[in-house]
Formats: sequence, structure tokens, C-alpha cells
Amino acid sequence: MVYIRGQRQDYDDWRELGNEGWGYRDVLPYFKKAENQHRGADEFHGIGGPIDVHDQFERNELCDAFFAAAREVGFRLTKTLMGAIVKARLITSSLPTDGAVPVLRLDTFRPARRRVNLTILVNAQATRLLLQDRQVVGVEFIKDGQRFRVNARREVILSAGAFNSPHLLQLSGIGPAERLRASGISVLHDLSVWAKASKTILCQLSSTNARSRSH
Repeated sequence: MVYIRGQRQDYDDWRELGNEGWGYRDVLPYFKKAENQHRGADEFHGIGGPIDVHDQFERNELCDAFFAAAREVGFRLTKTLMGAIVKARLITSSLPTDGAVPVLRLDTFRPARRRVNLTILVNAQATRLLLQDRQVVGVEFIKDGQRFRVNARREVILSAGAFNSPHLLQLSGIGPAERLRASGISVLHDLSVWAKASKTILCQLSSTNARSRSH
């Protein structure tokens, strides 16, 4: 499993768009607090958190060749995915010390689930965001066949993944007007959800040898 926080420039762009408190330097302390970096603490990483993070246990000759080629054409290599400069990067894995795949949601919420200011709902499906004057003020969801609405005192954080986040926005009337109208959804905010989306290129390297079938 790969542990990655996203590119720092994206956080800074969100701050510049008016999202106060979402710049890279604003969120970095929380990332560090959540991490238990096996290389130790530094400017970008923390120790003692619920998420164990360490480098890959096994080296791969194809990966080494890939990074060597990147260095030859001028990319600067770094040992961290979350450093100050994003160019070519080494992969960091997130695994607990016993080698099992971590259930990050449980690792994160279990220590905090008894807090009086936290309510965790399971088997609840968010159906749309509630807007007032083009500002999100709450969430509508379905649980046990009943529809509920909750209003936010301060802010609503939408974190439903790369597909479900824009899907929920569009269900809420936020998105390309033409597409929303074609689906019978009232347009509350004409916005191209993917206009500023960046593309990520994933390169998979495979090899076979006598000791191991593939990597």
C-alpha cells in the first residue's frame, strides 16, 4: 500500500482560491501527527502517530534502472514523497509492523471515537450537499431507509474519493450546467468540477527471475 498526501502545490492552490487553513503549511502538522515514520521525524514527517510508514522492504532492479534514467534526464530524486520539491520520487509504503494491511479508518478513529464532539454513522449514504447562497451549509443522507439532514456550524469537508466527490457535487447541483440539466438536476452552481483536475501517470514495472515471480 502506498502512503501519499498529495502534492503541496495543490494545497497552496486551494488556499489561494480562498480556502483558509488548507495551505500546505496549515495541514502539514496534522499529517505529521498522524504518521509514525520509521526513518524518524524531520521537517516533513512525524513519529508516534497511528499510521506506520516506511520505505519498501525489497529493492527491484527495474525500479533502480527507472530512477537512474530519470536522474540522467535531469530529474532530482528525493527520499520522500512529501518533501519540498516534487519531481521524480521514491515510493514509500504504509504498513504496520506486523506486515498486515492497515485499516487506516479504524486506526484513526478508534482512539477518538469516545470524544463527545464526534459522531460516527455507519451504513449511511450521503445523497447531496445543502447549499445556501452558493455556500455549503449541511449534508443530506439516508440511513435505515430514512432521509436526514444535518447542518454545519462551521464547515463541511467533502472527502468521498476521486469519483464519488464530483458525483456528490453534481447530485447537489454543482457542476457543468448542461450536464446537470440533461440529468434533470437543478443547477445551483455552474462549475466544471474537473476543470483544474491534474493527471497522474502510473508506471507499473514487472520482472521475473528465479527467486521471485514478479514485482
